[in-house]
Amino acid sequence: MAPAPKHLHYIAISIFSFSAIVVQILFSRICSVVIYYHFAFAGITFTMLGLTAGALKVYTNPGRFTTEKVNAECAIHAITFAVALVIGTLLLVDIPGRILTLAEIYLNLWSISTTGACIMLGIAVMGIMLGVYGFIQAFIACGVSVTLLLTYFPAYTSRLYAVDLASAALGCMLVIVGLKFLDPVSILFLLAAMLSWLAWNLGKSTRTRNIMFAFCLLFGTQSLSYVVDAPIFKVRMGKFQLLNNLLFERWNTYSHVAIYPKLEQEPFGWGLSPALDRDKYPDNVQYFLKIDADAGTVLTKFNGDFNKIGYLKYDVINSAYHLRDIKHTAIIGVGGGRDVLSALVFGTDKITGIEINPAIFEALNKSFANFTGNLSAYPNVKLYNAEARSFINSHHESYDLVQISLIDTWATTAAGGLTLSENKLYTVDAWKEFLNHLDKDGILEVSRWYVTDEYNGEFYRMLSLAAAALKETEPGVDVRQHIIALNANNIVTLMVSKSPFTEGDMLKLKKICQKYQFTPLLTPNKPYDDIADKIASGSADQRFYDSLPLDVSPSVDDKPFFFNMYRMRNIMDNRSAGIFNIKNNNAIYVLFALVIITLGAFGYSVLWPLAKLYRLQREQIAGSGGLIVYFICIGLGFMFIEISQMQRLTIFLGHPVYGLAVILFTMLLFSGIGSYLVKSDTLRKSTYKIRSLLLCVLLLATDFATAPMMDMLRSYETTIRILSSVALLIPISLFMGMMFPLGVAAAEKKHAKLLPWFWALNGVASVFASAIAVVISMSYGISATYEMGVAFYVICFLISLQLGKKLSDI
Repeated sequence: MAPAPKHLHYIAISIFSFSAIVVQILFSRICSVVIYYHFAFAGITFTMLGLTAGALKVYTNPGRFTTEKVNAECAIHAITFAVALVIGTLLLVDIPGRILTLAEIYLNLWSISTTGACIMLGIAVMGIMLGVYGFIQAFIACGVSVTLLLTYFPAYTSRLYAVDLASAALGCMLVIVGLKFLDPVSILFLLAAMLSWLAWNLGKSTRTRNIMFAFCLLFGTQSLSYVVDAPIFKVRMGKFQLLNNLLFERWNTYSHVAIYPKLEQEPFGWGLSPALDRDKYPDNVQYFLKIDADAGTVLTKFNGDFNKIGYLKYDVINSAYHLRDIKHTAIIGVGGGRDVLSALVFGTDKITGIEINPAIFEALNKSFANFTGNLSAYPNVKLYNAEARSFINSHHESYDLVQISLIDTWATTAAGGLTLSENKLYTVDAWKEFLNHLDKDGILEVSRWYVTDEYNGEFYRMLSLAAAALKETEPGVDVRQHIIALNANNIVTLMVSKSPFTEGDMLKLKKICQKYQFTPLLTPNKPYDDIADKIASGSADQRFYDSLPLDVSPSVDDKPFFFNMYRMRNIMDNRSAGIFNIKNNNAIYVLFALVIITLGAFGYSVLWPLAKLYRLQREQIAGSGGLIVYFICIGLGFMFIEISQMQRLTIFLGHPVYGLAVILFTMLLFSGIGSYLVKSDTLRKSTYKIRSLLLCVLLLATDFATAPMMDMLRSYETTIRILSSVALLIPISLFMGMMFPLGVAAAEKKHAKLLPWFWALNGVASVFASAIAVVISMSYGISATYEMGVAFYVICFLISLQLGKKLSDI
């Protein structure tokens, strides 16, 4: 008789799965600060790689991992998970910064040589690498335990798998809540305490109990120190630079926000005119606000005297105020409040500021409210913590100006589909929405980085967006008459007017450029170059865009990666570097390298061992070809569907947190319920045919229904959009959750010993999919990623026609 799992086994798989998803999210969040944003997607890959390696470890050691030793082995790997988690966290977060601090002290006090400083930096980098390795070891330990629990009780796989997925879903929700109160280090220490408690209950070891008490103490002291704004362990290094003298620090699922004192007292501006007399504005006290230790803005000390911030009129990003009479402004991305101050300086009657990041919103409106002049207290200023597109669509107001000034954190190139809060502002769909909410003579004003003949890719893409949005908003429009682009200090500001610019506007523009020394790049009467002229004329087609070194075609919601202009097929083409040498595109090389390294790593650690096993155990594996393809396809299919739906619905819901909490939670929870509904003792041949066919039909129906639903409900309240998204995801999630236990039931009859291997193959496919799905979405669009997922499930349906025959009761 097959062994039955005990209650403790259900608790064990719950804690392992809960911990794995939380660690994955926090690992990505930490790496976005410490290393680079591309690790946001790599976090998924490393997780799946570790889980897969753990499954392979079980399969290759059948003498060690037996049913009788499940408790003992789970206890060993639970404490291994906990210890690796603590050590990996300290190495990744805290220790490298301490080493760099030591190097800085030596450099300042004892004039250590440059070679010595390089050695210290090398040690810090080694610490980070060891920290990443520690996390991978934690995932491997988790993979061993989950594999044991899922495959050593095959008659109960559906129930255990249901608990596995439901616990992961719960982790997605609770990590978001946890980051409102604690830092990632505290949460990771809490997980270590939970895992050590589990190990103690499974093994009853005195040493494990002592480790549990130590981790509980570690969690208590760290969380208390963070609450009182004096964390013992914290991120001390970001992007290989020290994070010292922080005035403010907050973590959330969006980012790590830190505020530093700014030493220079000169007026700060993105595109300040050379005509500005800086001596007229001395003693400007400003603080840096940095997002994930890199991009950011400033908070300006303001006491109500507008004369002291008059220099804001000399910033090219505020050109629209000079050109038109602006009564009502919508500012997207309030940040440190600088654009709000600009609107106040120009005497705007009504100012609506929208900021998506709650930590930035807290800094501006609470922690530094007195410093910045209590901007929200002005009767004509309304500030909202919301996502811009959702807010504007759900509020039926019109504006004279919608202003988007340099909204990015350098993260958008790398986050794939998991963080689209910035990219989604730069699509044809978004700009149509903004234009539709403008008054008759309203202006959409967008500012981006620019350097003549070198740094102009974003300028071209903005032009293509403007042309496409104008043509779709008003067919037959003369695009050229609605566009003006001005330049100052490496910034280009594009003004897209809902109505054509008049001769009066042109005369006023001439005076503005003379007074403020702004350079007109493109006007209705002035061309820029052949590329810009072609785009601005509205006649550029796909063939024209394909002929350019970089992809500057208009980005859309289905392919919203505004900052990604390198085509994957010619990523090594050096022509593009000389023409559009921009930081965002250079980051694509890091993404490309990570994909190669990741695939190489799992090829070496997973595929190569599997190939050797296949040669040694060919007879045992014989006849399992259909099952091998089946488990690979459900791994590929689930990840492609999950990632693509997260990408699409994140844009629809607005907040990236909703994409994580609502979409991932729903898919994991109802996949777990679907798994639970599979009863292996009542399965028939028809079950395989009907359920796999229904899944394919539902996936196709969901694909067709998603876009119309988003169009119809985009202006509804957030609650309605969340409920509709959940309703859309429930049917496909239920049936996707059934596919794994159905495969296990078929494999159990003739290939029960291969179940850990099948689980490993499923993980291999998930590793591959998590990396490649991002590249496919960037290159071909989110719909292409989804459709590939459907194709894999169609293959599963064809194989399912044969799997049912393996059941003995047919």
